[in-house]
Formats: sequence, C-alpha cells, structure tokens
Amino acid sequence: MSTINGKATRYDSKGVDYVQIFDWVSGRSVGIVTPAETGEWTYDYYYDMHVGFTYVSDGCAPITHGAYVFKSEWSLQSFINSGDPGVLYDPSDLSTLFKDTLFLFPVKDSGDKVAAMLNKNDLESIVKTTSDFSDNFDGWVGSTLQLLPDNSMRCNSRCYYSFDSIPGQYYNITINITALNFSVRLGPDWHSAHSSSTGLLSYRFIADDAVTSIGMDSASRDSWGGSDDFYEIDAISIISESNTHLTQSNPDNRPTYKTDGFLHWLAFNGYTDFLHCESTTYMSNDSFIFSAAVMNEDSWLTTVYSTSNSPSNHLALKEDTSGTATMFVGDGTSIVRDEMAQINMPSVLCATRSNNITSLFVNELQQQDTSPVVAGTISGLWLGRPDGTESYNTFNYYGGIICKYHNDHNAISKYLSYKSGVL
Repeated sequence: MSTINGKATRYDSKGVDYVQIFDWVSGRSVGIVTPAETGEWTYDYYYDMHVGFTYVSDGCAPITHGAYVFKSEWSLQSFINSGDPGVLYDPSDLSTLFKDTLFLFPVKDSGDKVAAMLNKNDLESIVKTTSDFSDNFDGWVGSTLQLLPDNSMRCNSRCYYSFDSIPGQYYNITINITALNFSVRLGPDWHSAHSSSTGLLSYRFIADDAVTSIGMDSASRDSWGGSDDFYEIDAISIISESNTHLTQSNPDNRPTYKTDGFLHWLAFNGYTDFLHCESTTYMSNDSFIFSAAVMNEDSWLTTVYSTSNSPSNHLALKEDTSGTATMFVGDGTSIVRDEMAQINMPSVLCATRSNNITSLFVNELQQQDTSPVVAGTISGLWLGRPDGTESYNTFNYYGGIICKYHNDHNAISKYLSYKSGVL
C-alpha cells in the first residue's frame, strides 16, 4: 500500500467538502476523500495511478489540477506470490483470455466468446502463444521462414523455438496447420508428433533441461521431404500444465468478453455460461480469501464461485437483487448477511476464513461473522455455475482473487474496486 498526502482549503482556510480523484485518461472516478477541517487529507492506493484531483466545496467553483503519476509500492502479484499458490483472474488483461481451449487464438474484441481464462499468478505456464508472426517470426528461427500476407508463417525445412523450462515439468505444444504439401513433424526431438493434413497437431512432453528447444520440420517420420515441400502455420501455443486455468470446451456455454473502453468484464448469459477447472486443489479451507467484483444483470440469485469435493459447495459467494448477500460454506448451509448497498451496481464481495471465523465483506463493509465447521480443501472451481439449483446466473465478472488468508485482505478489495469501477 502507498499513500497520497494532500491539503485542500477554501478561501477562508477551512477544508473543502471533498476531493474527487479521477483517472486522467478515462475521466473515471478513482476515489472520493473528505478532508479534515483544516484541509489535510490522505488516500491509500494499491496500484499505479495516472490521475487528477478536483476540489469541491459548497459556494465555491471547483478547482481541477493534474495530471499526476503515482507508483504503488504494493504489488498484488507479489502479495499473492508470497508462498501462496493463489489465483488471480483479470478480464482486463487480454493476454489471459482465449477463444479456444488450446490457447491458440487470443480474445481481441468486445463480443468475443471466452473459452479459456488464465490464472495471472501462473502465467509462467504460458511459455508462448502466437497468432501473428509479423514481428521477426515471434522468436522462431529457421533459414527458410517466410511471412505470409495474413501474418502466418511458411517454412520449407526446419525451424525451432527455445524457451526456459523447468526440468520434470510437463508441457504441451499445439500448432494449427493451414497448408502443406507433404507432412509436418513436431517435438523436442523434431519428430515426436506427425501429421500429413491441415488442422491441429499437439504433443505433450516432459522437459529434461532448463532450456528446451521445440522444432518443426517438413518431413515424415521415416523419410525426408523434397526441396519443394512446405508447411504453413497460423497459430502456435506452448504451455506447461496447470490446474488453475478456467476453460469451457462447449462453444454454447462460453461467457462473452465485453468492454466499454475503460472497464473490462465477462458477461454470463444466465442460461448456460460457466468456466471450470476440473481438479484445482490449491489451498485449505481453514484459511483463505475468496473475492470477486461482480454486478447482477437480473433478479436471479448470482453464484459467483462454486467448488467441488466433499463436502460439496465449500464456498460460493452470492448476491441477489432483493438486497441480501449470502455465503454458502461447507455442506451448502446458507449464512444470510446484512443488506448490500447498490446491489445493481458493480460490487466487490470478499470472504475470509481465519482462526475458525468466516466473514463476508461487501464493498469493504464487514458483515456479521460466523464460525461454521469447514474441513478439507477447495478443489474443482466453477465460475458462473449454479449452486444446487437449476438456474444459471446472469452477471458481469470484473475479476477475482482466491488466495491464502493475509491480514491485508483490504488491499485485495481495493484492487478489485479499481477493476470494477466501485468507489
């Protein structure tokens, strides 16, 4: 956390009514601060900011000044990485969103369907994803490489790509072959996988060294191709296996990426949309933070997260438009909380579990504590899945964090508030 210190007074040396902090580029409000009577004010921030300030006071013309750049000393990434295998899902980072489950084709435009969302806390698992080879073939090396008009790549012989790897770690490489006149072989030893037709070709391998080279060649398994042989590739992904990336293999069940130019979110249609990872055992239920920035789109109860294993539905954050926040813990027994403010506006929900006390915070306001019996681990995560009901959920998801408990859980709420536009 970092702090801005300021002073804003009127003509009579009294403090102004409030200070409006806004993003200098978008104009979106970042925060509102009420100064002391003498005008001193402070504002804590948890991310780098490019902002301006407007001083507002009754009977006085507002005064705006800026722009100012503030660098935060607090890093969400380092917060999660402090010995913690937690997850960070961020729809504003398009490098984590893909239109397919093989991580070949990234989401680019508002309205694209999302088949996979990566955990930003595990991005080292995404070694390379390429669907545009215009920048020096994106690191691929070969004597016969050619760039085609659509920014795909053509090769008449061998080419390779080298990357830092973890010995003993499993990796998957997938290529999309758009044209060829002989065959393509693929793998760390150049010929592990083989195809003589267009379409997807994948290979799973285990890294032996700290640096691994992946090769492609225009040859069959047992013989070399001729000098005129070629293959064309329009997308390549190299990833290490991770159990924290959310995917949806059914095209009809995929949420939609949307943006208004400033905020970014996944829109779940309320009928069939959800993302899922099958077996994600990454923390104990005895100590955790579960959080999300969401907004309801209709009157249905919204289940943000669900988990599997025994007991089922370990933890689900819920909200509904009747003004009630509900948290499901353990066997699904509901804990009804106080009314939520601005239920139809973006809201940040944060549940913590520490020292046998489970608490729910709504827009940083703490609700009633409780201490239900919770055992086991959080495993198998659904985003947007119904929780013991036949109805799905229509809501927008601006981002979420799941990690071990830390005293600084307010920092997580602050970060998600910024992502969702919640003041």
